[in-house]
Amino acid sequence: MNKSLRTFSIIQKISLAKTINGIAYFFRKIPLVGSFLGDKYRFYELKEIIFFFYPLFALIWQIIKSTMVFAITILWMTYANKFLGKVFNVEEILAGKIGALSLNEYTASLLVPCLIYLSFAIFRNMIVDNGNSIYELFTNFAFDAKEIAKAHLYYIPILRFVGRSLVFIFAFKFLADVPVIDSLAISLAILMTELSASIFWLSYLKDKEKSILDNGFIQLAIGLILSLILYLCISYFKIPSRVTSFGFLALSIIAFIPAYNYMKSFNSYGKIIEKAARKYQIALDTVADNAANPLKIKEMDLGKEKVKGESFAYLNQVFFLRHRRIIRKPILIKSTILLLISLVISAYMYVKGFDLYGNIDEISTFLIPLAMYILLKQDNILRSMYLNCDKGLMPYGFYREGKNVLSMYKERFKSLLKIMTIPSLALGLSYLILASFDGTLSLRQKALSLVYIALLALFFVSLPLMEYYLLSPFNQEGQKTGKAVILIDYLIYGAVFFVLPQVTSKLSYGVFLISISIFNICFVIISQILVYKLAPKTFKIRN
Repeated sequence: MNKSLRTFSIIQKISLAKTINGIAYFFRKIPLVGSFLGDKYRFYELKEIIFFFYPLFALIWQIIKSTMVFAITILWMTYANKFLGKVFNVEEILAGKIGALSLNEYTASLLVPCLIYLSFAIFRNMIVDNGNSIYELFTNFAFDAKEIAKAHLYYIPILRFVGRSLVFIFAFKFLADVPVIDSLAISLAILMTELSASIFWLSYLKDKEKSILDNGFIQLAIGLILSLILYLCISYFKIPSRVTSFGFLALSIIAFIPAYNYMKSFNSYGKIIEKAARKYQIALDTVADNAANPLKIKEMDLGKEKVKGESFAYLNQVFFLRHRRIIRKPILIKSTILLLISLVISAYMYVKGFDLYGNIDEISTFLIPLAMYILLKQDNILRSMYLNCDKGLMPYGFYREGKNVLSMYKERFKSLLKIMTIPSLALGLSYLILASFDGTLSLRQKALSLVYIALLALFFVSLPLMEYYLLSPFNQEGQKTGKAVILIDYLIYGAVFFVLPQVTSKLSYGVFLISISIFNICFVIISQILVYKLAPKTFKIRN
């Protein structure tokens, strides 16, 4: 066994050991199961067995990971089909090409899910992407830099190729009866693209510290846009899976030839490994610093504005003035992005002459709550309230007196309501822009939707403040540890992403809006009553 292959096998054993330890730790934390499992060293024999058959278990674990990634690409394809079908009537445009197939079956038969792999493979850098493993092997265990690089640059992508190929063969055969040779060819094309991209970025960044394409958001945006363009081209021109798979394979092989020639004379393994380990350490330090001081007030935040008011009104105004950068800036950025997206979509529909044909209601029932959930999320606002204001004042008895707690709550509620009008107006304007392309909507329906947005804003202001004052979600360090609050957050997340889209399919849009609006009104009233009744007793620092 050569040194790089031996290094690769050690990497797999370490990964398997961490996985087993994580699973054992999870089950030991379950009250009844944990007491039965007993001492952690009880799993020593199991680890010995797994390490003996580690190639088999490494492959099984890779297949599991490949299946999870493939499921994400299938979801991307399904939602892209659904969105394009509703907004641009893609099924009608492709009716002559689809035949008896559904749109999902048609796109799967053309290997559309693989386009997301290829679009993101161009950013692949197997050295930097595996900074955690490289840092551990190079810094803690002093492995040879050349063998570390080869293990991550060649063997890990090959293992991914094997797991991905098995998933592709069975999944595409089941979904669209795609020939095995096509599934293997597209998987090999992804491998060759990853290898070529890794070597390209390795050579590009060898003498540079960073590139603009290191930004994850830029990679995400380019990857999604590129995959969508490829999806539209392949679907519209009905390019067969054989042509797609072997075409991309040929392109990836051509791209790999100069990469291969470059690596034949490459000797700077120590330099790139040391740089990858250092980059990972810097990233760790940055994350730790941001986690420790994400809400730290800077000199520029103090300002010189005159503040009006007295007592708690004055304190509240000073707080929100000094936290404008932390509170208002993210909200303004997200609201601007929402408006720009709606303008781009509406401009495209205007140029192409598209009409939503009564579909705006179905789209709005899912997108409005989702947009409000993203725009009005207040975790950082509440944490800054706690860390930079309440934590220092709570030890003083006067601050926790009933009338003072309620006075501060009232001032904060009004301030948050003012701030949240910005994203609410942005969403309302975006809705009206897109609703103008649906000639079937009446003025009453538009008014109901705007009222719905306003009531959702009230809901997303009332809920976090109620949680903050009644459930004391933060501990001494400002970490959200309240289990009730975390459960409520999960329920809201599940309702927005999974429950509401199902409910809307059972009810008409008007009934849905009225029902949700009544719920929001009742919730706001009840939350205000609960805060006024209980907050003086529950507003405290969690141990």
